[in-house]
Amino acid sequence: MLSDFFGNRAFGLILLLLVLAFGSCNIFNQTREYERFIHCRFSVKETKVLSVAGIDVSHLNKYSDLDFGQLITLGIQLVKGDLPSIMQITVEGHNSSTEIAAISGMDWLLLMKSDTLAREP
Repeated sequence: MLSDFFGNRAFGLILLLLVLAFGSCNIFNQTREYERFIHCRFSVKETKVLSVAGIDVSHLNKYSDLDFGQLITLGIQLVKGDLPSIMQITVEGHNSSTEIAAISGMDWLLLMKSDTLAREP
């Protein structure tokens, strides 16, 4: 009975050490992937305005496609200085390394000159 207890305990300890060892290897791999990610080059590939002041503009080609009510709404919002917009921005990244560059999440800010225009919710 005593040998079963120590045998089971040794097995449990070995199993715990293996789990910790493999888990720490994963952390080191993530760290290397992150280091490669921060050295990647990024550029804006495409931007598309989907809506302005609650008006769907994704299908419009020119301003004259807006009706009179939409123009009034835009004018009022412009005078107020409050023009909320929804945009779709495609960002392209280039990894100069042959190895994987990765992150597990990202916080972001949209900056223009010294103003913060948007941030992750």
